[in-house]
Amino acid sequence: MSVTLAPGMTGAWAEQYKVWLPFARQAVLETVDRWGAAEAIHELAGTDLADEMTELLVHDWYEPFRSYLNRTGKMIRPVLVCLTARSLGADPVKVPSLVAMAEIIHSSSLVLDDIADDSDLRRGEPTAHRMVGIRTAGALGSSWLNMCFFILANSKSDLHDSSRRRLGRELAWEHWVTGLGTTIDTMWPSEKTMDHNPLEYLQSVLHRSTSYTYRMPFKIGASIANADDRAFTAYSRLGEEIGLAFQVIDDQLNVAPVSEEWGKTTAEDITAGKVTLQVLLTLRRADRNRAAELIRILRANTTDQSELRNAVGIMQECGALAEAREIADQHLDTCLRIISDMDFLRGDDRELWCSFISYLSNRDR
Repeated sequence: MSVTLAPGMTGAWAEQYKVWLPFARQAVLETVDRWGAAEAIHELAGTDLADEMTELLVHDWYEPFRSYLNRTGKMIRPVLVCLTARSLGADPVKVPSLVAMAEIIHSSSLVLDDIADDSDLRRGEPTAHRMVGIRTAGALGSSWLNMCFFILANSKSDLHDSSRRRLGRELAWEHWVTGLGTTIDTMWPSEKTMDHNPLEYLQSVLHRSTSYTYRMPFKIGASIANADDRAFTAYSRLGEEIGLAFQVIDDQLNVAPVSEEWGKTTAEDITAGKVTLQVLLTLRRADRNRAAELIRILRANTTDQSELRNAVGIMQECGALAEAREIADQHLDTCLRIISDMDFLRGDDRELWCSFISYLSNRDR
């Protein structure tokens, strides 16, 4: 399998990504295809379903989810699981279904995230709820998300009982707390005031996107290795800080993409009226008239390109986008300090994670 590196992938991260991506992709696709097949649907349902019902589930439950895996996603999360487990002395090749969990969590969460954002596109193609409707997409996203408990319970691996229980608790907590952050994210635009402290936005991210972007893959990888509490906590903290930086940079790319291959509708966050870090910073930095203008545009839910460009211009001219980027870089610097303090790592693994942080700092999609 040939591996195409994304822009910015260099050094140790690029080399290890090329090594582990073929296995990670195979693990994900084989696991999803196994449980999306008609025979498995019968097994999971615990009863014989009529052929028409099975065909419906394959078409409207399995295929929309599988389509997310067929797109241009980099499958970074299962690769992170592999590299985390390996850094702690475990062989992830022995547990492909646990490796696959990271991408199943990520992709099913994207399905639900697309519903919350009412997005039209995901990686350049229609979102699941544009394919099968909101109710069906919500059901399939939740179903695949919870499939991970079944996978964990039935995995044949060397996980200690304590590691299996810990990972089960972490899965449950991450699923639950992500709902809290998503609720904040979707309700803020409808509130009468946008007078929130920027720190509140970062707190909501901690309980939203960091879960399925980075914190959970590191927890899965550490669990595969039966990591002690110190290593498990260190990797969890690393994933959390990476996730914070990732989301702030993602918010910026949403309104000002630097690549034609961004794969989403440009400035859809503004159309959705989302209250992001850069919005809150703008409301603090801009003069009263320009701040009021941004609020007007956000509440109009407009797709008018001139209005969207005006909103982005307001953010840029007052320095909000630059300040948001500085905050993202501060979290990336924290990541480097965490890596430096991980004295249980070998030197080449420390180099690998530093290389990964560099990639995130320079990502364009």
